Amino acid sequence: MLGLPLGQIIEIMVGILLAITIGYCALLNERLKRLRQDEGALKSLVGELIGATKVAERAVAALKGTVHEAERSMSSQLEEADRLSNELTRLVDEGRRQAQRPVTPLQRPSSLAATSGDQAPGRHVAPRPAFSGHSRG
Repeated sequence: MLGLPLGQIIEIMVGILLAITIGYCALLNERLKRLRQDEGALKSLVGELIGATKVAERAVAALKGTVHEAERSMSSQLEEADRLSNELTRLVDEGRRQAQRPVTPLQRPSSLAATSGDQAPGRHVAPRPAFSGHSRG
């Protein structure tokens, strides 16, 4: 070959391979350092996510409690509103029935009619108009 003994060629090739291996090991070492740094950041991130999840679970539980309480409150308010609506409907119906009844004039009790001397029997006096505050002219 180049006039070098076979042993030296093998040693040179082993040296080159050793240099390549050392370079590749250095490259892998840098990658491992970055991976470990990322692993620390990832562990930190996972810890923060676990903490946030626990906070969210407590918030959801509190919201569920609030929803149940609001539901109970609204249910009682709806029952009260329904009761008041039924009562109002009953009162309106009663008012309509009262309004549709024929109106009868009020009659004086017989004891008052007998003691009042300003009115002859069988004679009706028209009531006086109420004072309106306006002068007639």
